[in-house]
Amino acid sequence: MRNNKLFYKYYDHIYRNKDYIREIDEILRIYRCYSVRKLSSAIEIGCGTGAHSIELAGRGIDTLAVDIDKDILEIAKQKKLKSNKIQLRFALKDISVYKSKKKYDMAFALFNVVNYLITWKSMYGFFKGVNNALKPGAVFIFDCYNGAAVIQDPPQKKKVSLNYKGDLSIDLNLSPENDILFQKGSLNYDIRINDNGRKYNIKHKIIHSFWTAGILKEILGLCNFEVLLVSKWMDFRTKAGVKDWKIMFVCRKVR
Repeated sequence: MRNNKLFYKYYDHIYRNKDYIREIDEILRIYRCYSVRKLSSAIEIGCGTGAHSIELAGRGIDTLAVDIDKDILEIAKQKKLKSNKIQLRFALKDISVYKSKKKYDMAFALFNVVNYLITWKSMYGFFKGVNNALKPGAVFIFDCYNGAAVIQDPPQKKKVSLNYKGDLSIDLNLSPENDILFQKGSLNYDIRINDNGRKYNIKHKIIHSFWTAGILKEILGLCNFEVLLVSKWMDFRTKAGVKDWKIMFVCRKVR
């Protein structure tokens, strides 16, 4: 099994402390605050293993979950089968070229999806694609690393040991490589897994760009989005500051 497939297989175990319910609660609070339209449909870009979309669809929202990675999307589809009947569809698509016939009330991209876009051109295409999938006046919400904070406090090495009920243990070593001058970096994972006596060693690398809020706002404007708010992560009532490592954007499609 390829390293990516192994990483995705244990993805939800590695990120077991991520509170998807709380995050969807916050997304819905933001939507109610900034939209006069009742939320009936949503599109998630970069859905990963599908936890956010499954939670949202479980609340009665017609949801489309989009990702460009076939392997991780297969895991999301399998997770959906374990859920009750929900209005959730999946699409293996690049949002920058995806032409959706259906238009949505809300778009969202969580867990630093925009930081995977490492060029100005790719970010522009991403935001244009999101705009094309939305109804006029629709809301777009995403989170990201705050480039201003990362420059002051770059990612550091980290070791984590995770133990689960049964015979599963995971030891994770994270070694970042930071290019602060060009605001890019890679997160290098060395993961050792013991799953009921089956042992795996996974090497996984994620390349990120540390965008500043000003640059993101400029590109969003060129893609016909109005930035309504830049807040602390999962705390939309508190304005983001330069030392807040993770931030959230709330935007509205203007045309």
